[in-house]
Amino acid sequence: MKYEDALAFLLSFVSYEQTSSWKYTDTTFDMTGYRRLLDSLGNPQWSYRTVHIAGSDGKGSVAAMLASVLRQAGLRVGLYTSPHLHDVRERITVNQVPISKRSLASILTLMKNRLDVYGESRRGFATFFDLLTAAAFVYFQREKVDVAVIETGLGGRLDATNVLHPEATIITHLSLEHTDKLGDTLEKIAAEKLAISHPSVPCIIAPQVPQLLPFIRKWLRERGVPARFVQKEYEIHSQPPVRWRRSIVISGGGRNRQIRLRLLGACQPQNAAAVCAIIDARGAQWGHHASVSEQALRTGLENTVWPGRFEILPRRDTGRPVDIVLDVAHTERGAASLRQSLTEVFGNKPRIMLLGFLRGKNILGIARQLVRRSDTLICTTAPSPRAVPVDELRHVLLCSPLRAKRTCWIDDPLEALQSVCNVVEKESLLVVAGSLYLVGFCRGILMNNIRRD
Repeated sequence: MKYEDALAFLLSFVSYEQTSSWKYTDTTFDMTGYRRLLDSLGNPQWSYRTVHIAGSDGKGSVAAMLASVLRQAGLRVGLYTSPHLHDVRERITVNQVPISKRSLASILTLMKNRLDVYGESRRGFATFFDLLTAAAFVYFQREKVDVAVIETGLGGRLDATNVLHPEATIITHLSLEHTDKLGDTLEKIAAEKLAISHPSVPCIIAPQVPQLLPFIRKWLRERGVPARFVQKEYEIHSQPPVRWRRSIVISGGGRNRQIRLRLLGACQPQNAAAVCAIIDARGAQWGHHASVSEQALRTGLENTVWPGRFEILPRRDTGRPVDIVLDVAHTERGAASLRQSLTEVFGNKPRIMLLGFLRGKNILGIARQLVRRSDTLICTTAPSPRAVPVDELRHVLLCSPLRAKRTCWIDDPLEALQSVCNVVEKESLLVVAGSLYLVGFCRGILMNNIRRD
């Protein structure tokens, strides 16, 4: 198939990223056919070392950091993340280079032929995410990666990525998210995500809210999973960003590591500590190289770039009348981190908050964390079938004590972005947040119009 045909084939399968009208059950996510497909492909996901990452906040950042560190150590590294900001090929990279159109078309053609041979219903056994995950596994095998860093999609227990024999697993910060699917308590959500762990395989637990730690410890202990708790074994000291770098000190594992992160978000020091913990836990067990040196660890962390995560687009680069911050904050904790980061970097500069949300998110909690009384709030419908419409947002937010200096309700996200020019104040700041889909949409427009207005 040509790339366009292969992409159409991929898109012909149901995507649970694009709809919320489904139930998170073993029946909905029956992986029998999916596993049969992987069997027919020779189970490529077992042909290289893997690290599996799940969580609510920061799992993409941790994945990007770890891949950067391992790459600096001289390893050939595959990285699989989701969703994407602009192009589906962003999800599958080797040494930071996205899969080519030719390679993706070739692999999808192979999988289509396998499905035809096995007589599987094109829509009955697999999903868009299943096939893309299988494609990533095949691509990493073809590219002879030393290690692949694999991020879960939703949850963990029933996720298509949960077919690995990982060298280690990481659980990033857990928040109340997808409560209609994963459960309405932190403990239920934790159980779904902890299910990527394996007996005798080290599991790194990033900092969590204290009340959740006893549950996590008990869950792992009962299943024979050795764990390293970052907040117990590491101390993290962070300074406010200066000149687009955040200086941090991570003490633990017998070392004091001084690092200057390009990722400026207030939560990134904790993510960096989780990466330090997994490097310490694995030691020399990273393939044909003896170990990941301290220089590789520091350089890898310092050079990590992850678009849409407290990404600053200065007005001098975009030609827009305001500085712009893009952040995919979609949980209360993520929103709190974003607000702290905005204050650290921009002080009390007036803010225009452009927000859109998907269903299943704590809209009110996120908005309360982000919006100050001095802010201008523009609510829009995120460009996704799972988006909460503006009329529904109006009902949720107006029935709360949330207040802003001025509030606008604009259904069309393009019109909402353009309207900033009508409410802009001198020395103000535009912040786009609440949904990765909204951030990706706005980023695409802004990056395609650099120095044009």
